[in-house]
Amino acid sequence: MARPAVFGIRPVVAGTLAAAACVSALAAAQGSANEAGARSTLRAIVSGQITYSAVCSTGFYAPTLADLGRPAKGAKTGFILDTDVPPKGATVLEKWRYRIEMTAPPAKASPASCNGVPAGGSAQSFVITARPLPGFSGRAFRIDDKGELTEIK
Repeated sequence: MARPAVFGIRPVVAGTLAAAACVSALAAAQGSANEAGARSTLRAIVSGQITYSAVCSTGFYAPTLADLGRPAKGAKTGFILDTDVPPKGATVLEKWRYRIEMTAPPAKASPASCNGVPAGGSAQSFVITARPLPGFSGRAFRIDDKGELTEIK
């Protein structure tokens, strides 16, 4: 005996529609979590840059994420979390389904830093961007040395 239709929709079709709605809601929640994670990572990197500038390079910023991850002489940890440092040899961090990239042009006047960046290697400013990886959706973000987080349109 066939099940009766509810609201004109057969139970199998209704179940399929409900499952699709759940998957769609789950994907939206995952996307929001990834965006929040990417924004949090950008802020953490800026915090590391501020600390590096204050204690390691007399007002200049680290030129790469790898340099931010390198500890000062005698310290055990770098200026950012190890999870915010790209794999060895890479210049871009892939995290939260985002591509996180920092641009920090070297300043000739910068002194040698406390963690091995040579004189002339640190930067006067930086910009960090976070863009969704190919195949993923979400908003893109930018943060600069003033800590201004904005959406990239």
